[in-house]
Amino acid sequence: MIRVKVFVGPDAATRIDQLYKAVRGETRVWSMNDLRRRKNLVLAHTARNVKGTVRRVKSADPEWLEFECKARDETQEAITAGRFVHLVLRYMPAVKDLSIHRAR
Repeated sequence: MIRVKVFVGPDAATRIDQLYKAVRGETRVWSMNDLRRRKNLVLAHTARNVKGTVRRVKSADPEWLEFECKARDETQEAITAGRFVHLVLRYMPAVKDLSIHRAR
C-alpha cells in the first residue's frame, strides 16, 4: 500500500470537487463506482494490464488529504500512485506540497 498526502489548505472541499470533476469528465483511465460519494472518494484506475484503486482515508490534519493506493502487486501500486500524483498535480493547481510513503 502506498500513502499519498496532499496539502490543500483550509479549503479541502474545493480541492475534492476539482478532483471529482476531473475524474468525471476529463480522464480516461480513472473512474468512480459511486458518483454521489465525495466524502469517501474511491477512484478506480484501469489502463491496459494495470489495475488499482485509490481511496481517500481519514486525515488527522484537516488541511491535508490522505489517500491509499492499492493494487495486485508492488509494480502496479507504484504505477497507480504515480498516475494519481499526476492527476492531482494536473487538476489541482493550488497544490504545492505532496508526500508519498510506502506502508508495509
